Amino acid sequence: MANFFTTALFPVMNQYFGMPVTFLIHGVICLVYFFFVKTSVPETKGKSLEEIEKLLQKG
Repeated sequence: MANFFTTALFPVMNQYFGMPVTFLIHGVICLVYFFFVKTSVPETKGKSLEEIEKLLQKG
């Protein structure tokens, strides 16, 4: 969904704000996504499906 909005809004934002501001806005959005995933998505590397299921049922 984020990819769709990025693709759809890029030409419009580029026309109104210019290339540097458009990339700055998209960079800030990427940072927000990064910190959301870092803080909200549990680590599942090396865990079995049963362990992951229990982890997701807790939260």
